[in-house]
Amino acid sequence: IGNVYFKMNQIGKALAYYQRALRFSPRDSDIRKNIRLTEAKRVDKSEEFYFSKSVKNGIHYFSMNEWFGMFLLLFICVNSALFIVLYRRPLIFKNLLAAIVIVSILFIPFLSFRILSEFKIDRGIVVVKKAIVRSGPSTSLSTLFFIHEGTSFVIQQEANGWAHIKLDNGLKGWVVVSNIWEI
Repeated sequence: IGNVYFKMNQIGKALAYYQRALRFSPRDSDIRKNIRLTEAKRVDKSEEFYFSKSVKNGIHYFSMNEWFGMFLLLFICVNSALFIVLYRRPLIFKNLLAAIVIVSILFIPFLSFRILSEFKIDRGIVVVKKAIVRSGPSTSLSTLFFIHEGTSFVIQQEANGWAHIKLDNGLKGWVVVSNIWEI
């Protein structure tokens, strides 16, 4: 569907579908290539910091099913090593258990952030050529800035047909819900 919108020159809708597809197949090179080609046509270029973009790409490198599989494997390894240490007590298994526990401690924050970003952080994208971002949820309030088709952001809240958004560069404001799609 993203390709159809791309050919119709509807950049925002194409990016929305590509981003949705990327959630299910995060390492698919065709999807990533389509996103790069589509983002090149955007008016507003992303100003996200290199470090935050790298962390986000690392966490989203695996799908939710893959993260769950790794967690399950780690859980089995910890419990197996713990069982062996408690009932057999060889020193090598104590060292193995210590290593697995350290890996688990490092793994849990990444898994937590991935779950948070998947289920608690709502992302959106502009699907109209130009959207007005206002200081509050009303057309009578002042215009802060404009965002163009394909610009993505975090949706912080929705109220009465308006969405309070935060761009990747930190700018915040309110935009009419009909101008955006949730990814």
